Amino acid sequence: LLIRRGRIDEAIAKRDTFSMAHPDDAGPLTELIISEIRGDISKLRFVPSASDRLKSFQKNYYRLANELFAGVKDQPLADRYRATQMYADALCGFGEAEGDTAKIDEAMAIFDECEAYQATRREEAQAGYDQELIVWLKDIDRVNDMTDPDKKEPELERLREVFDEDLQNFKYVSEETYWLRSVNSTLKRLRDAEGEEPVVEGDVTPKKIEDARIARRAQNQSNVIKSLRQGYRKMTEDLKANRIPVDPENLFGHGRCLSAKGEYVPALGYFNTVRNMVSREYNPEFFWTVQIVRLQTAKLAYMDGTDVAKLQSIISAIDGLEKNSDGLFGGYDREFQQMRTDVADRLKTLGG
Repeated sequence: LLIRRGRIDEAIAKRDTFSMAHPDDAGPLTELIISEIRGDISKLRFVPSASDRLKSFQKNYYRLANELFAGVKDQPLADRYRATQMYADALCGFGEAEGDTAKIDEAMAIFDECEAYQATRREEAQAGYDQELIVWLKDIDRVNDMTDPDKKEPELERLREVFDEDLQNFKYVSEETYWLRSVNSTLKRLRDAEGEEPVVEGDVTPKKIEDARIARRAQNQSNVIKSLRQGYRKMTEDLKANRIPVDPENLFGHGRCLSAKGEYVPALGYFNTVRNMVSREYNPEFFWTVQIVRLQTAKLAYMDGTDVAKLQSIISAIDGLEKNSDGLFGGYDREFQQMRTDVADRLKTLGG
């Protein structure tokens, strides 16, 4: 309540008193205060008349984040990853409030360090999936090399069951997976063909019928092998791409640092990338933060220029977001509406 009334110093003083009496509970309380401050910062950033209050919030945010980070900074990055991101975010805001580009650059370097750490994890995971693919393909090749079709057929059924199990283990929805359907379809054709007479051209003789049956069975078994290989390769590609995805928080943080230094066009590139990575359904708060920051950065980049198309694209984006959010804009309705008004006024002066 004190924070919402702008009385941050009082809130922190009460936190300090509480911490002395209950040191073990100080961390969660500090995180709660930080969460409230960050929420206010995200709103104040778009209120020109609240610049002094914004700076006060940014400085106090840094003060608390620095305190928390000091307790974990000597730990491996894996154990302090989120705390490090929060510290970099606070440091960027503090540098912005103080006009200290060195601190902003330091924050950017921290975000880049976090992304480099994630990149290393991705490379390690991808190498592991490549090794698993080699094992899977070796098993498929072993079955493919079998010369007795009667012995090969149950092995193909086994491979299908293993593939289904692997899909489920890696959290694929097996009944909706194209490659499993493909394997099942080719196996079904293999089974159904057993009771059907093969098509034979020319004179029909028992030998021709048997040769055609053998050739058809071999082709159907080969199709199952092909589907399994393609399925495992596709699954491996998806795992490599999605198991440890790029963390949008790091790209967003890098963009924030660029924007804080007035480098709006490069920052916009980062925000546009992040926009395509964040789901409104699964992370609505971050989704709307990205949207408002992205378009505000576009406004800062193009408002003083004469590029009518760029300015019109801002209004079009706002219109699209409004249509898909019942006009609420994730709680940023006033900010978006004011932005639309400002850009529309600018377009009028340009005759656009």
